[in-house]
Amino acid sequence: MGSKAITQIGISAIALIIIFTYIKPTLVTIGEKQDDLYEYSDASNKAAELNRQLSTLMSTAKSFSSLDMQALDSYLPSSLDSMEIMGDIVAMTENGGMQLETITSGEETEVLDDVVLEDEVIKSDGTTSVDFDLTVKGSYESFKALLQIFEQNNYPLEIVSLALSESTEGESDSVSSSESQEETYDITLRTYAYSLVQN
Repeated sequence: MGSKAITQIGISAIALIIIFTYIKPTLVTIGEKQDDLYEYSDASNKAAELNRQLSTLMSTAKSFSSLDMQALDSYLPSSLDSMEIMGDIVAMTENGGMQLETITSGEETEVLDDVVLEDEVIKSDGTTSVDFDLTVKGSYESFKALLQIFEQNNYPLEIVSLALSESTEGESDSVSSSESQEETYDITLRTYAYSLVQN
């Protein structure tokens, strides 16, 4: 073995040492940085897509007029004000020609199942309801008028229960016509609110 062979072995050994101590760790580091770049690029693309979707949704939301948004909040409000609703019920009762004897409000509760009102579905997710118990007195014609007013109301009023108790003859002032005879109606109404805010 000559000096050339020893030199070649030495150069090969130095090359192997350089490969294992410098080049291989550098290649591993370059590979890790490339992986990080791919992850960043992927996250950047996803963020850009989300921003495009957000921009589209924001432009859609801005396309609704303020009157449309007020009407939407009127038809399915985002919150329930029991005192305001009770005031509305009192006014509806008076407009229907009925005499309101009692009205009470229940607690606001979360709706567990989807609600279907005249083929319109209110999803249970984020929906709350409040029940109102009232006792009204009046003629059958006035009661029909009250039901029509309930039906024409902007926000949903669902009749959950209805009980009728006919007035006695002494209470009806001896009126023989059944149309003008006053009767007492116990009604439970339910109204709904939908909030997009989720926990």
